[in-house]
Amino acid sequence: MEIRRPFEDGVVFIHSPRGEYFSPKAAPGQAPPENTVVLEGPVRIAGMLRGEPVVGIGQSAVMRRSDLRTERKLIMTDVVLVTHGSLATARELSTDEQGRISAVDYRQQPKQSPAVAAALAALPRPLIFPEFRESDRQKRGIGEEPTP
Repeated sequence: MEIRRPFEDGVVFIHSPRGEYFSPKAAPGQAPPENTVVLEGPVRIAGMLRGEPVVGIGQSAVMRRSDLRTERKLIMTDVVLVTHGSLATARELSTDEQGRISAVDYRQQPKQSPAVAAALAALPRPLIFPEFRESDRQKRGIGEEPTP
């Protein structure tokens, strides 16, 4: 399963070998429950964030939204990222639709080996990620609302 998270200054793809979508029914008179996508690890991360390439891996990820047309929040656990030529870790990393990022127990390591810095520097700038192809949308149901 793949999730594409566009931001004002980049786009990040989250890929997992397996994911599940949950859409519980609301009880009469109650607000609709959260729709949830759960991605099982390893969750791979790749893209551009704040003008810099970013790659990484996480243990798991969950995307929640209170209904299909409201703001979504993506929460990843046990995340390791490589960006700006250094390694960063976080117990939990979350993003929202406005591109705000928050982290729990975030640690940025000193600059890594010259090989990592050189590999990141060799990537084209800007690093352009393609939109989903229409055939992928039709095949995987991307962008469609679930049928009851």
